[in-house]
Amino acid sequence: MFTYGTPYSLESAPEGAGQAIDQYVADLWDETGGNSRTPNPYFAPAAAKSGHYYHFESLAHYRERTGTKTIYSVWRLDAPSAELANGLVDKALQAERGGLEGQVCIDRRQGSLDAVEERSYGAGEWALHRAADFARKAGFTVLEDANEAEFGTSPAPLRCDNAALYCGWYALNHYNDAFTWSVGAIGWHLDSLSAVPRGGANWAANALKAGITITNGSVAEPYLDALTRPDGVFLDLFEGANVGDAFLRNTRWLKWMILNIGDPLYRPFPRGRQPFSNITRPMTNPPLPPLPRAAVRGTLHHAVVLGIGDATGSTNSGFVARP
Repeated sequence: MFTYGTPYSLESAPEGAGQAIDQYVADLWDETGGNSRTPNPYFAPAAAKSGHYYHFESLAHYRERTGTKTIYSVWRLDAPSAELANGLVDKALQAERGGLEGQVCIDRRQGSLDAVEERSYGAGEWALHRAADFARKAGFTVLEDANEAEFGTSPAPLRCDNAALYCGWYALNHYNDAFTWSVGAIGWHLDSLSAVPRGGANWAANALKAGITITNGSVAEPYLDALTRPDGVFLDLFEGANVGDAFLRNTRWLKWMILNIGDPLYRPFPRGRQPFSNITRPMTNPPLPPLPRAAVRGTLHHAVVLGIGDATGSTNSGFVARP
């Protein structure tokens, strides 16, 4: 875990500036091979349109299997101010004690999905729709908007208040002030430059100012495939995962552009949410073999906090960091 004031992006990297230090630290021992955009071996692929998903497997359980890569779920306590960054763990603990409550808001953009294939932007639409579907089944009130406009812009809904979970898209380097966030709220935006945590117009920084507890995004142009999948994250959380596991398990690549912000040990639903906490999902065409079932366990038995006082510095492999 990185702390407020530490570097988060690279000035010099194999595919140019604008990659996330955090995603290189996730493969600290360089076990995935390659210099950039390496496949995340813990990633769980899904077929949202047909509804095929892997069972949840904790990172701790994954590590017990023979021949697995030594990778890490890397997070940061970061925000536009040190005070906001310091409060992220407090809000997570408060939500765990009292339970995460509120509505779920999903902001799609392509209307009816009847003729939408699961490719290109259609893949994002299906992932968002399936996330909404999972939230309904888990007992949440869900506001699923299919207008191209974002929340806060007519004809889309003008407000998403008391939001517990959110995902949607798309406005480059922009945050519509259409939200109030429950304590413990989790949300992120599917767009480029969505996570420059210490300020500016980007989505994550402004959501943190507005009170969100967990967010995620990209420091540059990541391509849609690299953004963290909302359907898989929601499903894993409803099965009882902590956010550190859920976000890593649904991020396709390492050594790329994604930042995770908040407390990775936070489990918003420690006992899961029915009907997902004890579900066995059929695995049919396309074949996604089921993983061994185990009691859901916390991934991180302790957190390593990287509190680098100097806001500039360098990493190994010749990469140059910037604050």
